[in-house]
Amino acid sequence: IDAAIYSFMPDEPNLKHVHLFTCHFRLFASQSYIDEFGMPQTVGDLDQHRLIITGESQRIFKILEWYQIIGIDDGRMREPFLRVNSLYYAAMKNLGIVPLALENPDLKNSQLVPILPELVGPELDIYFIYPKHLESSTRIKSLLTYLEKRAVKMREG
Repeated sequence: IDAAIYSFMPDEPNLKHVHLFTCHFRLFASQSYIDEFGMPQTVGDLDQHRLIITGESQRIFKILEWYQIIGIDDGRMREPFLRVNSLYYAAMKNLGIVPLALENPDLKNSQLVPILPELVGPELDIYFIYPKHLESSTRIKSLLTYLEKRAVKMREG
């Protein structure tokens, strides 16, 4: 692999990394889900809702499970209703409440509704990572330039 876009920084001295953007997570559900199960009014109300988390293959994204513990003082976690590989599509299929990055381009044209909009989830930094020996590669430079331009457009909305 010549390069990667990743959410954490491996501790490798031979890798170059460039921060592209930061994802800001909030909770979302479909209007159909809300019509059937109601809109949570408090963090405690999440105990009575269908919470969807990422599947076992995506355990690196454990940070996305923040809403399973928020507001709980006794160390337990809310049980997920379902584990899936695509949180966005699970929400679009009216299956439950999911955490999504506000920067997710699918959100702009979706009918998903913010859940507890005052509830601020974690932030996740995204990096472009490549071996230092490829720093002068035209392909790497071109890809990095493209990614940086896309990141700026994404931040600007």
